[in-house]
Amino acid sequence: MKGRFHEKAPDDIQVFFPNPESEDPMKDEVMWVTVIAHDAASGAFLGILLNAPRHLKDVQEGDNVVFHLPPDAPLPVAVGMGGERLGWPVTAADSLTETVVRGVRHYRQGRFGHNPPGIQACVGTLGHVLEPSPQDAPADLRALGHFVLARCLAEQYETERAIHHFEEVLRLTPEDEYARMGLLAELSVMVHTSPDELKSGTELDWQERYLKQMATALERIKNPHSLELLGVIFSEEEIKNAAESNPERERKLRRIGAGAFRYKVR
Repeated sequence: MKGRFHEKAPDDIQVFFPNPESEDPMKDEVMWVTVIAHDAASGAFLGILLNAPRHLKDVQEGDNVVFHLPPDAPLPVAVGMGGERLGWPVTAADSLTETVVRGVRHYRQGRFGHNPPGIQACVGTLGHVLEPSPQDAPADLRALGHFVLARCLAEQYETERAIHHFEEVLRLTPEDEYARMGLLAELSVMVHTSPDELKSGTELDWQERYLKQMATALERIKNPHSLELLGVIFSEEEIKNAAESNPERERKLRRIGAGAFRYKVR
């Protein structure tokens, strides 16, 4: 792969997409993909499509795509064409899979809240199929849907709904560090909300839930960047700065941390 990435975007690479619906080579496409993962066992790469296809119907801008690098090939080649959606499990329940695909697409188009219509479309797409969650669908597919919905709800500041869906992810996949950090971030918003603005629960209720999750996170999370972030929240310097020489507020912040934080992952 060395030498094949964009000089100004080191995660981006051009990938060849053969068109399964046409024998005309002019209907094949070469598009840019951001690489996000690699499977050493199969040699396959997972990425996010950055272009809007001109001819292909199976993928759209923002979709997951899987590709590999055949020996002596001039470009990496997308795999999974011909009935198998690129980047998505083929054993999942069809109806929910298609809905989650649309939800993820809207999430990507939402660009972490910078494009509100994408975020709103994600919530509208996933909310009606995951509230309540279908129990007969594969757990990993439900977990993905709940995570994406939680992220979009967080972008809309629907904090309590986001908390519910992050908790659903952890119920299905307890070791998901991204969901655990997402849940912790939303709980941090609740504990730093003025008591008279809380719509449910008491200040102490939210603090108890937050501190319980914080203890679990510090015990289970291995990602050094996440641990560094949590360390900053409870650092002496941050607490002193946030307390502004107010002894009562300082005592509270020593318990719950210097402030709320957001946690965004792509």
